[in-house]
Amino acid sequence: MLFVSVILMLLWVRSAYYQWYDPELLLTAELAQASSEPDSMVLYLDLDCPCNFLSSVHIDNLRLKYQSSVSQYIWLDPDQWSETIVKKLAAQFAIEPNNIIEAPSYWQRIIKKTPTVILFNRSGALGYLGPVSSGLSCNTSNSFIDQLLENIANGIRVNGLINSQVKGCFCDQ
Repeated sequence: MLFVSVILMLLWVRSAYYQWYDPELLLTAELAQASSEPDSMVLYLDLDCPCNFLSSVHIDNLRLKYQSSVSQYIWLDPDQWSETIVKKLAAQFAIEPNNIIEAPSYWQRIIKKTPTVILFNRSGALGYLGPVSSGLSCNTSNSFIDQLLENIANGIRVNGLINSQVKGCFCDQ
């Protein structure tokens, strides 16, 4: 019975959320000029998106592996941000509450799908913007960011990769 329930849930997620990350190619080269704290990783989440669950184990493993070499942040839309939510996420992700913030308005206008990962390189320039992976679930075999995080941790420059043509589990913003 559990197996059937899991299969039905995956079919529902696939039919409702399996889509192109940026079908209109709205992410433009101007994003390559974006900057933030050097050597940082931002997870832009919609707390109501079931796709977060499908990528949570992989993201948690990456966060733990790189916690000493990459600063980590979570951005939320303003309508989801509250002190209660911040405390819950801080405990869930083992992250400082000060690192869970409202997404800057510039990014809110540009990013149309979640979950999204934004990596900033050693100089604070945009290193990567896009999904964690392709496909319905997220793991090391279909991840876009594993090697990029490894490069950032080892001081290898990662430059302005905007990964917009990916099909996977995403929620509209």
